[in-house]
Amino acid sequence: IKPHGNTIVYPLQQKDALDVIKTTANYNNNRLVIPNIERLKIINEDLDGTTAEYDDITFTTHILGKVQPINAITAIEAVKTAYPNISYSIISKGIENAEIFARCKVYDSSRPIIIDGAHNPDGVNSLIDLLNKFVNKKRVAVLGMMKDKDIDAVLEKLAVCFDKIITVTVDNPRSISAYELCEKAKKYCPDTKAVGSVSEAMDIAKGLSDYAICICGSFYLISQIYKYLD
Repeated sequence: IKPHGNTIVYPLQQKDALDVIKTTANYNNNRLVIPNIERLKIINEDLDGTTAEYDDITFTTHILGKVQPINAITAIEAVKTAYPNISYSIISKGIENAEIFARCKVYDSSRPIIIDGAHNPDGVNSLIDLLNKFVNKKRVAVLGMMKDKDIDAVLEKLAVCFDKIITVTVDNPRSISAYELCEKAKKYCPDTKAVGSVSEAMDIAKGLSDYAICICGSFYLISQIYKYLD
C-alpha cells in the first residue's frame, strides 16, 4: 500500500486483516475501496459459468466457484478506479474472457468432466460446493497429491463426495505414491483403487459411462492429464 494511491480490497476479509489494511491505507493517504456485496445479484449459475449483476454491470464469469463473482466485483472496482471512463461493456468482456488454468475447469459439461488442482482446504471447499450444486450423478475421482500437503484434511472433506476414487502417483518427486494415497482415501471412500499410471486411471474412469469424472488433488497431476481427455 504505497503513499497517495488507491487500495481495492476483496470484501470478505477476516476482521484482523481488514483492520491492518485500513490502518495502513489511512497512514499512506490511500483511497480505500471495498466492494459492496449487497449490490451483487446472481442471475444464473450452472457448469458453464455464473451470470450476475453489480450496479449497472451485467457480467458472466466462466471461472466456477462460489467466490468467483466476488472476485469479479473486486476486479470491477479496481478497473473503475484505474480507468474511470472505461465502458462497462469492456469490463464485462474482460470478465467473460478470463480463465484460471485447472481451477474448477469444466472440460466437458455433458458428462461432466471437471479438472481442479485443489490441494488445500479453501480450494477443496470450492470444488465440493461445485460438485454438490451441479453434479447430480455418481462421481469418480482421479486423484493424485503431493506428500507435503495436508492430505488427511483434504481427504476428510473431499473423498466423501465420490462414489469411487482412483489414485495415481504424480510424475513429481514430491508425490505420495498411489498405493499410500489409496490406503488413506479408503477411510473416507471405501471404493478406492490404486493404479500404476495416469493413462490407466483415465481409461478406467472413462469406461464408467454413467459417472461424472473429476481429476483433482494437484496442479502437477493436471499438467499430465490433458492428453488423456480426448
